[in-house]
Amino acid sequence: MAANKDYIPRNIDAFHKWFKHLHEYVTKKTTGKKAAWHHIPPEELEEFHAAFYEWEQIYEELLGSDSIHAPSKRTIAKKRATGVIRPFVKRHLHYKAITDEEKLEMAIPVYDATRTSKGPPQEKVDFSLLSKGPRMVGFPFKVLGAENRGKPYRYAGALFAWALLDHEPESLSELTNRKLAPRSPLTLTFPEEDRGKKLYVAAAWQNGGENLGPWSNIQFTYVP
Repeated sequence: MAANKDYIPRNIDAFHKWFKHLHEYVTKKTTGKKAAWHHIPPEELEEFHAAFYEWEQIYEELLGSDSIHAPSKRTIAKKRATGVIRPFVKRHLHYKAITDEEKLEMAIPVYDATRTSKGPPQEKVDFSLLSKGPRMVGFPFKVLGAENRGKPYRYAGALFAWALLDHEPESLSELTNRKLAPRSPLTLTFPEEDRGKKLYVAAAWQNGGENLGPWSNIQFTYVP
């Protein structure tokens, strides 16, 4: 999205539809015990909700009004709402764990990939190895030390290196298979004859410039 194009609709009706969708999306992502987003302070969420409910009330009250003052009242109300929306989007919806796909769903800016850092990632991948049924192993992953599971903002994903070996690998070069996972978890499915074999795995973040960060320690499990 171009930097000089305002993502907030100018038309009052279009703005209401957009703001309502944004509010519903944020509410869905931040509500309940299994909420996907935990990074927004409660007081700022409350301010965001209050801004929407105030706007919605004024919009609906003036929707059918033929008062000559109705347009100016809606304009003033929209200005108050955008005064809350813009910093909220900047602080919390461009958070590193929110994906470009989610931004597109919310109709907020997704900046050009050319802005992506060309240097290698600094973060490490933290992942687990979980049995997901016969012949299936899952790898839920996140940033090492982070609370939520998600790739860093504008990264391509976590690159997994793995191999089935009958000995402990001496170096990463023995993990000859590679798989890029844009979302957590990655799941691998093996043929029946590989059940019981020892699976060795390591992972590193890959950014948009295809640079790799530091590799994790090599972990292992058995193919279930």
